[in-house]
This record gives sequence, structure tokens and C-alpha cells, in this order.
Amino acid sequence: MVEITVESMFYCSQPHTENVGQYGVTIFRPENNWPVVVVTELPVNPGMSVTNAISWLLPRIAKQYGLDPEAVTWVEHYPKREGWMGDETFDLVDIHREKGVRNYLRAPSHIRLFPEQVQMLVTTGNINKTMRR
Repeated sequence: MVEITVESMFYCSQPHTENVGQYGVTIFRPENNWPVVVVTELPVNPGMSVTNAISWLLPRIAKQYGLDPEAVTWVEHYPKREGWMGDETFDLVDIHREKGVRNYLRAPSHIRLFPEQVQMLVTTGNINKTMRR
């Protein structure tokens, strides 16, 4: 059974801008596995995109919800939007903590996920890496 513990908006001030970003945050807790946090780019976001802000966002989300950022599976989500090219996307975010710097992650890497992989991830905490379309 999967428990969804949080489904909310998250606001974050960001470096080098006066805007405050607005992001969707959904925390899934698959049974017997690490939490899975999906951070969603919202169409009304006046701040940096989730991709550009991810290094700042993840440590702050972890702190806000009492999570160990290194014991979380992070997923970046862009929903399909009218007027934008492309389909809905999900990316697994691999974090690398910057030595000696609090609240910042160094150049996280992204791995594209298929929707079926995301469904498996939020329900079981695991991904079938051989899944293809």
C-alpha cells in the first residue's frame, strides 16, 4: 500500500532573482522503501523553472518535510501544457551534495522515465530499468 503524505504547493525564494518560485510537491511513501518526492513545474510559476531551481529546491523541500535528502527518490515532473511543445515528462534526479555548502546540490543529473516507470516507482519504490515504449 502506498501512502501519500503530502500534496501541496511549495514556495521557494531563489538566488539571483526577486521572484519566488511555486512548485507542486507530492510525497509518496511506498511500503518498505524510501519516500518518493515528485516536484512539479506549475503553469503559474513566476520563478525559475523546476529544472533550473532543483539544486536549491531539494534541500529545502527535505528540510520542510523532515526528510533526509539522500534517503529520498526525487522525480522532476513537467505536465503537458497547452501551447507548449512536447508531452508530459518525468525525470529521476540523481543528487550530489556540494562539499561544505549547506542547502545546495551540485549539478544533479537527470534520467528520463516512462510513465509506467513512475507508476512503479511511486507504488513500489523500485524502477524496471528495462521498460521500453
